[in-house]
Amino acid sequence: MEEEISLRELIEILLKGKWIIVAVTAVAVLISGVLSFFVLEPTYEARATMLVVQPKIEAANSDNGVLSRYLQSITESTQLSLDTYVNLVKNPALLDRVRNRLELDPYEYTIRKMGDIIKVSTPEKTNLIEIVITHTDPELAATMANTLAEEFVEFIDEQSKERVNQSIVVLEQQLASEEEKMNAALDAYTNFLSESRGVAHVEQTYNAKVALLTQFQTLLAQTKVALDTTKAGLAAGEKELANLSPVVITEKSLLEDDLMRVYVSDTTGESLSQLAGLRMESQEVNDAYIALLELVNMDRMAVKQLENKLVSLEDAIGQTAREIETLQIELAEKKAVEERLLNKLKDTKRTYDRLVQKYDEALIASAIDSADAQINLMAPAWVPVSPVGPRKMLNLAVAGMLGVMLGSFIALFRHYWYSTGNSTKLAKGKSC
Repeated sequence: MEEEISLRELIEILLKGKWIIVAVTAVAVLISGVLSFFVLEPTYEARATMLVVQPKIEAANSDNGVLSRYLQSITESTQLSLDTYVNLVKNPALLDRVRNRLELDPYEYTIRKMGDIIKVSTPEKTNLIEIVITHTDPELAATMANTLAEEFVEFIDEQSKERVNQSIVVLEQQLASEEEKMNAALDAYTNFLSESRGVAHVEQTYNAKVALLTQFQTLLAQTKVALDTTKAGLAAGEKELANLSPVVITEKSLLEDDLMRVYVSDTTGESLSQLAGLRMESQEVNDAYIALLELVNMDRMAVKQLENKLVSLEDAIGQTAREIETLQIELAEKKAVEERLLNKLKDTKRTYDRLVQKYDEALIASAIDSADAQINLMAPAWVPVSPVGPRKMLNLAVAGMLGVMLGSFIALFRHYWYSTGNSTKLAKGKSC
């Protein structure tokens, strides 16, 4: 059967064991006081503050993205983030340099122990690094903090120069490769320009052919107009010629013709008065018909010549147009080749110039103290005056609380032990 205990009974039990609680609490506070005031050595904190300057890295350009990312990776390789600096403070190589510089006992001050007494932090929303050394010797704590900060700056400087030198070697190799590519592209472009049928020659020939084609087309149009005009004149002449007679029939008296008058008079012996009544008809060539016929024949010859000229011009236009088409194809191909070679030359030149710029920047970075440019000791550590530990009053308060808890537990356990023992004896007596 489970027994239940009320709060009143619990308080009565604690009041009965109050001297036990007081005694245990007093012993705990006494032990804590002895340890805090007489046994534990006081500890001091020395704080050194450094400012980290992080240069702004330009984003990669949209043009030639591979090269931009490559150059940006080289730039980023020489610059570290704030978190990286914080993690490097406890670098074993750096701690060993501090230990050797201060001539500390390597058995007493191991790398692990030195790491335990060093605390590195960065205040929120700042570029500050705080190095805190906790030690029982205030002067040694300040010396260690300042030495660690100085060695850290020197260590970062060495690492930065090493990374810069590596970048210089990589850039020199890349520059040599890009210079070979640029020279090859320049040679290819120069050889192309020196060809006998280069772009300029083909373009000049093409323009001359276009001008000749225009001239032929103009002459063709003029010839067609002249042909149409000549044909119209020929048609009009032939129509007019059809209305004319080749000969003209005339009627006249014999007396009007001297030759016929003499001939008839000699032959017949008739007098002139008798001949006056005689008339005769004669056919004469029509001079107007002959003149018009000559004009019509000239027009016919002109039409034939113009038709032949028209055929020749059309053939010449067709031939010139085919030559122009061939030249267009050749010119387009040569321009495409020239543009491709020129773009390749420009790309290699642009790449080479950007590598030269980064190479010059790397040389400048190797010549300056990069660590001082990136990390500055803002506030060196001062020798602390007031210890930070042990925290005596806090230790006494904690010891008092633990004493009360332990004393209460002992009082409750003592009551439980005796009450259960008496119950067991009564039960045995009844059974007997």
